[in-house]
Amino acid sequence: MPQSMPHNGSLLYELMKQKRYNKAEFAAALNTNQMAVKRFIEKDSLYTKDLWKASLVLGVNMFSLLANKLPLEIPSDKELALQKQVEDLQKEVAIYKGLLQRNL
Repeated sequence: MPQSMPHNGSLLYELMKQKRYNKAEFAAALNTNQMAVKRFIEKDSLYTKDLWKASLVLGVNMFSLLANKLPLEIPSDKELALQKQVEDLQKEVAIYKGLLQRNL
């Protein structure tokens, strides 16, 4: 059964509480009004630009937090690059082991 999408507004509200922002302070930091923040909190989905701005104000990557809630095991580009690096290093170690065994 597919997992339902996380409620973006609830996530935003939880982050605001963690960072000790009230609606007025958060609205000022976003250069908007409290009613806009109230609407953000109520929405289950937010525009990318709003997630972007909120991430910058809160100092939290909301995109990453949401992506981590995906039920899929899809590696990120960074994870793929690290995996490739590990494979390359393992090959290098195998080469060095081979050289050491020849010299013993």
